[in-house]
Amino acid sequence: MDNRLAPRGVELRRSSIRISFTYGNRRCRETLLLDPLKPANVKHAARLRKRVIEEIRAGTFDYSLTFPESVRAGAERPLPGPPQPDEVRFEQLAAEWLEGSGHLAPGTLKKYKQGVKFWTGLIGHVQVTELNFPYLRKVAGAHPWSGPKARNNLLIVLRGVLELAVPRFLAENPAAAIKNSRLQRPQPDPLTPAEVESVLAWMRANVHPAATNYFETAFFSGMRPEELIALQWRDVDFDLGTVSVVRSRSAGAMKSTKTNRARTLDLNGRFRGALLRQLELSRDTVFVFFNPVTGKPWNSEKSQREEYWKPALAACKIRLRFAYQTRHTFASVSLMAGANPLWLAKQMGHSSTKMLFEVYAKWIDVPGRATEPFKIETMFRSENVPGVSPPRGTHEQRP
Repeated sequence: MDNRLAPRGVELRRSSIRISFTYGNRRCRETLLLDPLKPANVKHAARLRKRVIEEIRAGTFDYSLTFPESVRAGAERPLPGPPQPDEVRFEQLAAEWLEGSGHLAPGTLKKYKQGVKFWTGLIGHVQVTELNFPYLRKVAGAHPWSGPKARNNLLIVLRGVLELAVPRFLAENPAAAIKNSRLQRPQPDPLTPAEVESVLAWMRANVHPAATNYFETAFFSGMRPEELIALQWRDVDFDLGTVSVVRSRSAGAMKSTKTNRARTLDLNGRFRGALLRQLELSRDTVFVFFNPVTGKPWNSEKSQREEYWKPALAACKIRLRFAYQTRHTFASVSLMAGANPLWLAKQMGHSSTKMLFEVYAKWIDVPGRATEPFKIETMFRSENVPGVSPPRGTHEQRP
């Protein structure tokens, strides 16, 4: 038989016609006891194959009903079709969303799992098609949130899950219209230079040198805690006087920096001195800093905060604050000393000076606060004030 003119998936045999199709990821062939020489039989076979394929796609194909005499009829079972909109609950969609989030950093993934657990407890049983904006706004409005940041973080998860429903089950994301709570940016609360020296002096006398070196590096580098515990000796170049910040550690796992950008820090004297002292303690290890109790690299900043930072502040009678203030201390004291804001922004890992001016403006004012208000008066001294206005055209005219 010449099969070159036969329809696709239809094979003309000596005394029968065979059609082929894919079902359940397997190639299936079924023989029809029809005369292959009759064009009507060939057309019938092609139509049957087309119908089978359409039913498979729709999830309604029943092998035993279509081919009752086939040896596959008893073995094959109908495959479930795609879920219908009124059959999908939020908890199912949330599970699907989490399955696609495995590429995220461990810390982020952990927060997303917590978020899914939270929303599943509230609306997991609700069908996706019933999740409209008024309903979600009511649910969000009735919950006693612990704070605006917690609410905003959980809304990120809700929006992400429901984005999967568009356009399969919903025309638009009903959570997209729920506005975030306004957050008041916490103001920096740096230590004074005298307080820094007091803390470091207490640590030198009372704790392991590795902990003292860690905090002196924090005060004089401006590095984030998660960057400090991920610092490796290969990142330090004493000859060039630089340190490369290329990674951070969160929840025990390595990831990129907070801004996903590497940066190069310049060593100052105190920064270099702390690293050189630490080199004597950990030159044979990969990581610069380690937990003096375990001898292993720190997995988070919690241990050094609880075991060294808090006791030091208490002993020095300094008001308690987050250990992250070591970074703010570096920035504020640098600005008070007259550091170039552009240089400092690069040291801090900011893409521009915009954030620097927004966050640390009051420290930028400090050096000239006593003289800046009076600078305008210098222009009104007799030697600087012309007797008459200059002729028109001397100065650039306003448009």
